Amino acid sequence: MPKYRFTTDDGKKVDRGDNPLDFADDKAATDAAQEALADMVHEVLPNGNSVDLTADVEDIAGKKIYHASLKFRGETADEGRAKAAQLDAEADAAVDAVAKALDPDRNKTPN
Repeated sequence: MPKYRFTTDDGKKVDRGDNPLDFADDKAATDAAQEALADMVHEVLPNGNSVDLTADVEDIAGKKIYHASLKFRGETADEGRAKAAQLDAEADAAVDAVAKALDPDRNKTPN
């Protein structure tokens, strides 16, 4: 039976499996990596507004055969409104800068 190594990263700790695990084939190993990500989610959430998780699978020769990642982002309605207001302000500032750059009279001194 083929052997595989798993490396997982929860953003705080990288865990490289020391002992190879037996799986029937590459698909069975990649399925296990996906299940590992789901288990990691249960361990780290709810705890904050974001998490980045990864799981890699290598065959016994060290060749990476699979990479999976899961990115979770959450925000309250207030945080969403604040972010939208900030983006609007940045867009307004960019429009003003372009308008000033395109204004042919911008370098003239008033009389």
